[in-house]
Amino acid sequence: MKVSELNNSGKFLEGFVEEYLFRGLGTMQKRDVEILFIHLLLKDKMFGEEVDFYKMSHALGISESKVKRLVYDSQLRYQSYTEEMAKEDFISLMQTGSFFVDKNKRINFMIRKPMLRQYFEEWISRFSGLVDSSFNANFVKVSLDDLSEVIIGLTKDKEAFELIRKNLDKPNAGLSPKKYVGQFLKKFFTDPECSIEYGSLILKQVIFS
Repeated sequence: MKVSELNNSGKFLEGFVEEYLFRGLGTMQKRDVEILFIHLLLKDKMFGEEVDFYKMSHALGISESKVKRLVYDSQLRYQSYTEEMAKEDFISLMQTGSFFVDKNKRINFMIRKPMLRQYFEEWISRFSGLVDSSFNANFVKVSLDDLSEVIIGLTKDKEAFELIRKNLDKPNAGLSPKKYVGQFLKKFFTDPECSIEYGSLILKQVIFS
C-alpha cells in the first residue's frame, strides 16, 4: 500500500498525527495504533463504501481475519453505530441484492460490516433461532420463517403489516403476520420477476413506521 493510493492523504496523515500525539508521543500501544490506522482507512474509503476485506488484507499484508477484527474494534471505538443505523444497512442489503437463495430456500446474506453482522445475528437469536454461517464466513444463512420473525420483531407499529398484506397477490386477512410477511418475502426476494427494490421500499416503510 502506498500513501498516493489514499483518496485524501493529507486528511489521513493529519488525523493520524493528531490522534497519535493527543496523549503524548509514544503513549499509544501497538494495538491502538493499528485500530486508529484502520479507522482512518475506513474514513478515507480507499477500499470502497463496502470494505473488501480481501483487498484490504492484501494491501496491508495481514490476514482477512485480522482485518475483520481491526475493523470491528475501530467501529466500536470511533463510530457510534446504533441499531437504527443497522436497520438502515440491513434494508440496503435487501435493496442491493447482497444475498442469494440456496437450494434449501434459505437466504444467504453477504454482510461485510462487522457491526451490522453482530446486530443481524443478535436479531436472529432474539426473535427466532440459531445463526448459520457455516457455508462461508462472509455469509449468514437464514430461512424465510426466521427472516419473517426478524422483520416482525424489528417493527414497532404492528398495524404497518397491513401495507405488506396489501402487496400480496391474494391478501388474506385471516393469515397471521408471520404467514403473510413470509409470503411477501418469498414474492419479492426469491421471485426474479418481482422488484427487489420495490419490496425493500415497503419493508423500510414497515420497519421504520
